[in-house]
Amino acid sequence: MNRSSLLAAVLVAVGAAGAQAQESNFRDLVRKYSKTQDAAAAAQLAAKIGVDKVDGVVALEYKVLHKVGDKENNIDPNTHKFSLGDKIRVRIEPLNQMYIYIFHEGASGERVCLLPTEEEVPPLAKGNKELDLPTDGYFEFAAPPGDEKLIVVATEKPIADLAGLSNVVFKKPEEELTPKEKEIKEKLKASGQKVLQNIRARNDQTAYRGILSDEALQKLGEGKSRGITVEEPIHGKTTSSFAAATSSGGERPQLLISIPLKSIGKKP
Repeated sequence: MNRSSLLAAVLVAVGAAGAQAQESNFRDLVRKYSKTQDAAAAAQLAAKIGVDKVDGVVALEYKVLHKVGDKENNIDPNTHKFSLGDKIRVRIEPLNQMYIYIFHEGASGERVCLLPTEEEVPPLAKGNKELDLPTDGYFEFAAPPGDEKLIVVATEKPIADLAGLSNVVFKKPEEELTPKEKEIKEKLKASGQKVLQNIRARNDQTAYRGILSDEALQKLGEGKSRGITVEEPIHGKTTSSFAAATSSGGERPQLLISIPLKSIGKKP
């Protein structure tokens, strides 16, 4: 073998090794499956997480963008502490087609449906198409400071009980509600809470948050028959957090993630 042939062989080997390493990355495998939906990609995912079969995946990436002057800084909300007056927006990029619901939970535990808004149907988000919340402007931290969160639910099919939460006058002062409106509101809130609790319970059974190493994924998949739910924060060269729910055993995936928002007071 001459020198040029040897060099070509080395380059081919390096390229193959690089492609194999990239393909073994869990995020990339999810992206591949979300795009192709084929049996081979599903088998690769199943092997990666140590389950017999993957029937479906709901996955997204998200950023919390903190407005500082004219810039937006991409931050990890799990470690960042905001000041009153700080402004943020959340950018979600679905990796496949899904319905998305977003709730705000205040320090008191009261939940408000931010998406869909009143009388809207839940939006069918398209894969790889970014969705900003709010769509125009920013959320601003106001007094009192404390622990808040955004709850993001992503499903393959719309959930009527969750959609119903947005069809009640959440933004209308309680004293302006008629007795019938109050009754409807409480019923829908209770129904929506139950749906959220059921999704959360199923996620909690197999949930993992951290770097998605092969070892972590294999341990997470051990003995599980319904798939897994994972969240990987910003790290290294990644520019967004990643969350995915896989399903097996005939169930369809439902993803629920909580984005913490902690404010500590006014800026010094």
